[in-house]
Amino acid sequence: MDSSHASARSRRAPEPLECRLAWRPSRGLLACLCALALAAAVSPWWSNLPSSACSGLDAVIVVYAAWRLWREHAHASFALTWDSAQACWQVEDTSGSHRLRHVDATLRGPLAVLVLADDAGTVRRVAWWPDTLPAPDRRALRLLLQSLAHEAAPAAMSAPVA
Repeated sequence: MDSSHASARSRRAPEPLECRLAWRPSRGLLACLCALALAAAVSPWWSNLPSSACSGLDAVIVVYAAWRLWREHAHASFALTWDSAQACWQVEDTSGSHRLRHVDATLRGPLAVLVLADDAGTVRRVAWWPDTLPAPDRRALRLLLQSLAHEAAPAAMSAPVA
């Protein structure tokens, strides 16, 4: 057997990249928001404000904190999927599957923040905290994003410059 047949057999077509990320509200984020609300409610009392102002500020703080906690907890869960056959991102939620026209990702250590824009123009910003995105899924996302950036870079470099 000559070397050309051996090398042809050892080269495989690249496997399609798969990535499916489930998003849900973060319990860690909710706990941090509760701790911040408690600190915000206590801080006016440690200042030199009159007690009537402290009581008024506490009422505003409690209402705002309750609203933020409810709003954060009420976000519906969804799944973000990379469809390698169509080369696009899709969001699957209770209303069905929606194709995304743009996904911008920022990965900082254990945090992943994605800005998702669909064909209707709706923009959604979501953050995966360490308690909602396990390390293997975070690695799969990072590898997929690097692969997609690597595929897009040669195309952008070969485009004619006007």
